[in-house]
Amino acid sequence: MNYQSINDKEFEEKITLKDSYQIMYEFLRTLHERGEVESGVLLGYIGLLENGSSADPAQLEDYLKTAEKIKGAK
Repeated sequence: MNYQSINDKEFEEKITLKDSYQIMYEFLRTLHERGEVESGVLLGYIGLLENGSSADPAQLEDYLKTAEKIKGAK
């Protein structure tokens, strides 16, 4: 299986600080709704490995989906 990496082209898009804040807020809210509330667990999920992939590969995909949701709401 080929997982997302922060080095992928989808992560090259330029966005405003406002958009980035809204995206991260929504991303964290979604994690919270799933019952993920401990900050250590959260940091483990979104941590990046040396090759740019995520410690939990699903999180980069979820982040990109959240970004599209926020950008599409404008």
